Amino acid sequence: MGAKENIIGNFIREKRTKKGISQGDLGKRLGYGSAQFISNLERGLAPLPPKIMKDLTKYLDISEREMLSIMLKEHEVYLTKVLRGKHA
Repeated sequence: MGAKENIIGNFIREKRTKKGISQGDLGKRLGYGSAQFISNLERGLAPLPPKIMKDLTKYLDISEREMLSIMLKEHEVYLTKVLRGKHA
């Protein structure tokens, strides 16, 4: 997958599927015309834009603390690889 793990994307996919929301429905709720952006986000091909974080956490019932924790975890994994010289 490259230099970054897909921890955030996997987390969002898990939360979305537990809520029974399709990629298309979530994309529309967040202002996107199709499911493609959510698909890319979940596969780690697109970063999580700060402008949608508030609505995303609302629609998926994610607490602020939970979202911050998962984001920090992904960055910790990436930075650990950088420090060990194992990044792309």
